[in-house]
Amino acid sequence: MRLQKYFFLLERELGRRCGCPHFAFRPYRYGPFDKQVYVELEQLSRDGLALIDETRRYRLYSLTPSGFDLGSRTLAGLQDGVRCYFVAASEWILSLHFRDLLASIYEYAPDMAAKSVLPELAPAAPPEHSMSPFARGAARSLDWHGALSVRRETGAAALGRQWAAVGGYLRGAVDHAARGRNGS
Repeated sequence: MRLQKYFFLLERELGRRCGCPHFAFRPYRYGPFDKQVYVELEQLSRDGLALIDETRRYRLYSLTPSGFDLGSRTLAGLQDGVRCYFVAASEWILSLHFRDLLASIYEYAPDMAAKSVLPELAPAAPPEHSMSPFARGAARSLDWHGALSVRRETGAAALGRQWAAVGGYLRGAVDHAARGRNGS
């Protein structure tokens, strides 16, 4: 289910800059969902690039060494900002309890809460801002004065604080990229 949220954020945030859209996300029981995500993962498994562990309650997906190598090469070929987003979004999603992740997604995209089995996680009113969670986190981490106007805590355990933590990942990625360009 986290993969669904990851690809949803990639498509909403990066759009055509990452070759999107690939999927047609719709509101579902636990937020944005498109069955095609699982179809693609099954194809990656058949191609020897991913593993699907079905021995547990929920499927677990992982990369094979070949899949990791291909993914690493592909990631390295992306523009710096796009690559930073891929990494930061992944780390942020994995850092959250699922309920907090889902509440954050509903805060970001209230339309995706329409069929939720956890309607209490959806915001009671439209968000006060139109800035995406990633942009709010980037604004806070890079100290863009005036770009951040979060006046209230969200049901997602203070979305702004979570993105402030993501800012650390972004700063590290930006610093690393800068050192690489300077030959350090």
